[in-house]
Amino acid sequence: MSSAFTYEALPQERVHFGKSLRETLGAEVDRLGAKRVFVAASKTLHRETGAISLLVTTLGAKCVGVFDDIAEHSKLDGVLAATNAAREVKADLLVGVGGGSIIDGLKIVQLALTENIDSIDGLLALPRAQSTKPHTIRPIAIPTT
Repeated sequence: MSSAFTYEALPQERVHFGKSLRETLGAEVDRLGAKRVFVAASKTLHRETGAISLLVTTLGAKCVGVFDDIAEHSKLDGVLAATNAAREVKADLLVGVGGGSIIDGLKIVQLALTENIDSIDGLLALPRAQSTKPHTIRPIAIPTT
């Protein structure tokens, strides 16, 4: 037997289970006060299913971009392109839909936006840097695996 629930690990972190995307995404976007949502997904999910269209419809005018070029294993050129695309549309929330490459890639996008990184060299320097800045943008992960 399964039932719906919401798990809150920290005051700002939540896990929703057993609820529909339409039921939870809009509420989370509103809870976070987001007005400009940037969505990242795999090419397959974006171009060969209706899942991303459903998500975009749910977000309505708050969806300011959909990006589908973060490759398997979160290759840095795709991550940098996503960072620049999110920056260009002035995103205030990141939503990743898919597997580990997309969701992990958006974690790097989050850090790169916070640190104002705009180059591969800047991304490569991240492991040696110690950031003390609070993140300037929040992610929502919608895993499909």
